[in-house]
Formats: sequence, C-alpha cells, structure tokens
Amino acid sequence: MKGPTEPLPLGEFVILLALMISIVAMATDIMLPALSVIGRDLEVARANDVQLVVSSLFAGFALGQLIAGPLSDSYGRKPVIYWGYAVFLVGCLLSVVAADLTTMLIGRICRGSAPRRRASSSFPWSVTVMRAAPWRASCRSSCRSSSWCRSPRRPSGRLS
Repeated sequence: MKGPTEPLPLGEFVILLALMISIVAMATDIMLPALSVIGRDLEVARANDVQLVVSSLFAGFALGQLIAGPLSDSYGRKPVIYWGYAVFLVGCLLSVVAADLTTMLIGRICRGSAPRRRASSSFPWSVTVMRAAPWRASCRSSCRSSSWCRSPRRPSGRLS
C-alpha cells in the first residue's frame, strides 16, 4: 500500500473542486430544456417516460455514493476520482449515441454515479468557493473604479 501523498496546493484544489461540482450541476441542468426534443428523437411512447432521464441521474448519484465511498476508503480518493471520470465519459458517450430510451437511461445512471464522492466530502470548501468567488470579483472591480483604494505601489501580477 502506498503512503500518503502531498496535499494539492490550495489554488489547484479549489479549481479542481469547482470543476467537479460544476460538472454535476451541468449534468443535472443541461438536459431540462431539451426533454421534449429527447422524447421526440428517441420516439418515446409516453411523454412522461422522458422524465426518467432526470430521475436516472439522481439514481446514479445515490448509486455512486454507495459504491465510491467504500472504494475511496480502500484505494484512496484519487484513483476513485479517475475511475469516476472514466465512468462519466462512458456515460456521456452512451447518452450521445443512444438510439432508445433504455440506452439513454443507462448513460445517465453512469454519468450520475461518477465523480460525486470527492465533491460531497469537501462540501464546506465548495460552499466557500461558490459564495466567495462572485463577492471577490465584485470587490475587485469596484475597488479598481474608486480612487480611495488605488495603491501607490506597482501591482505584482498576482491575485492577493
């Protein structure tokens, strides 16, 4: 068994965490406006069956928690995250090439079960990042426009 590795630098950790959380949010929200088009393209018999596309994603979330938790305890988070992204990509490919609703649902379950474990275990960091980023951007833009906070020294080229 390998020993512990060095922790990621804070900037890299925050970026990776934000990307992982945004993938989950996009997988949920990106399909909602297109449900009627998906139903028409997949020739679904009953209109309500198309809503299973959303439900299967949430079923995948639940399944992913049950599978990824014990695996990350046994093998570490990093390999489980990599395998999770591989499963997510397979689910994306299945969803893209789906010719019927069953294949689409299997792809959505794969997408839902993928990288959820790491994001949920770092929830306090994710809340901090998602709430602080817009605030930080608005503070910096308002500070640039006002004369009272301009510094007489030259900027260093990095965010403080």
